[in-house]
Amino acid sequence: MCINKKISIPVIAAILLFPLYVFAETLVFGVFENIPPFQYQENAQFKGIDIDIANELSRQLNVKIEFKELPWARMKKYAEEGSIDAILSMFCMDKYLNIVDYAESPIKSVISVFALKESNINVKNLDDLKGKKIGVIRGYTYSSEFSNYKDLRKIECNNDGEVLKRLNEGRIDVAVAESIPFHFLAKKQGIDDKLNELYTISENKLCIGFSKKALGPESKVWADKTVKIFDELIENGFIQNVMDKNLK
Repeated sequence: MCINKKISIPVIAAILLFPLYVFAETLVFGVFENIPPFQYQENAQFKGIDIDIANELSRQLNVKIEFKELPWARMKKYAEEGSIDAILSMFCMDKYLNIVDYAESPIKSVISVFALKESNINVKNLDDLKGKKIGVIRGYTYSSEFSNYKDLRKIECNNDGEVLKRLNEGRIDVAVAESIPFHFLAKKQGIDDKLNELYTISENKLCIGFSKKALGPESKVWADKTVKIFDELIENGFIQNVMDKNLK
C-alpha cells in the first residue's frame, strides 16, 4: 500500500474533526419540573417514561438531546422565541400550531375524577361534581369543557402531591388529575388502594412539539422523522416495555 505522506495539517485536522461535526448536533428539549412517572429528576438525573423515549429518539435520530426543566408558561414562551428546540410532551392543540410542528406521541393523557372509596361518592358526569370540593392544580388546563363549566367549587393546589394529600385527609371531596401520574404518586405513598377512579373527563393526544422559530423549516422534518420512529417503537414493543418498567 502506498501512503502519501504529504498530507497537509489542515486536511488532517478536517479528517479528524469530521466525525465530531456529524455527531455534534444538539437539540434542547423543554421538560416539566416534576411529573412522575413521565418526567422527573432523581439523584440529579432525568428519568421517566418520556425521558426513556427521548433517549431512544436521540439514538435513532443521531443527535444529542439536552433536557431543560421549565414551568409550562416559560416552556411555551421559549419554544415561541426559539430558546429551546422542542417541548418533550404537550397537548396536541391547534392553537399551538403557529409555534411548533407536532409529532404525535403513542401515549395519551387521561384526565379523571378520583375520590376515596370510603366516601361512597359517585360521579358519572360533570353535573355530579356540583356542590363538591374539587382539588385541581392551579393554572392547569384539564379540558375546555371542565375549565368552562360553571358553578364548580375548585380548590386550587400547587401540584398533584398537594391534591392527593388534601383528598386523603378529607379536605376535598374529589380530585381531578391525570390518571397515570396520580395513581403512580398514590402507589408511592401506599394509598392507591384507597382511591376510586370514577369518571374520565377527557382523553388528550400528547405530542412532541418542535419549535418552528428554533429549527425553521427543519421543524417539520424532525417531526416527520419522529413519527416514523414512534411507529417502529410501538411495533417492536419498546413503548410497552418502557411503560412496564416505569410503572412498577
